[in-house]
Amino acid sequence: MKFKEIVAALGDTMKGQVVAKNFGGLLQFKPHELDRHLICWLMRKLNPETMKLETGGGKEIAITEHSVWCVFQIPNAGSDPPHMTDDEARIIRRELGLQICGNVYNPRRGFSAGDILDGLNKKTLRGSLGLRAFFMCAFQSLLFSNTDAYIRLEDVKYTEDLENIGNRNWCKVVVDHLRKAARLYRKDFPEKGIIALISGCGIFLMMLYVDNL
Repeated sequence: MKFKEIVAALGDTMKGQVVAKNFGGLLQFKPHELDRHLICWLMRKLNPETMKLETGGGKEIAITEHSVWCVFQIPNAGSDPPHMTDDEARIIRRELGLQICGNVYNPRRGFSAGDILDGLNKKTLRGSLGLRAFFMCAFQSLLFSNTDAYIRLEDVKYTEDLENIGNRNWCKVVVDHLRKAARLYRKDFPEKGIIALISGCGIFLMMLYVDNL
């Protein structure tokens, strides 16, 4: 499931709400096709201490909040995301799963971006629930992506304060996530090689690198 499918499923009203939260750049985002081999190479070149892509020949590309904004045009000023314990997030995720999936919700399975896409296409996800579902997908499948298609506790926490979601510095969060992802990848790569888990916004690294060729 691709993020562009989520965007295509939004009605005009919800698109207007996304714009009002200062995330209109995501509606215009035209992602490249992901090249896993390129992203793996970029993850190995990302120095998590300096947050620069060290691509060889002395060339370095800085990973900054501004460069994230240039790619996504998401909020780049304000406070950090709201705090919530994992136990609190689990309870809320279960409640959201029931609202989104109805009687077919399985708490052991959770719910996925695909379930949200289905609800958007069927027009059963509307209002604040639909808007929150969109942002959970944006975080899960694009800005803080990994290989798991299911909505994580992190996605629940980040979208809890929907009223103020546009007043957070999400560009900083993207950079911080990439720093953690690069450290984890460097730790796992010697043992797992190219199958090591890639987390963080790999598509951002790829687009930034291509734009700097």
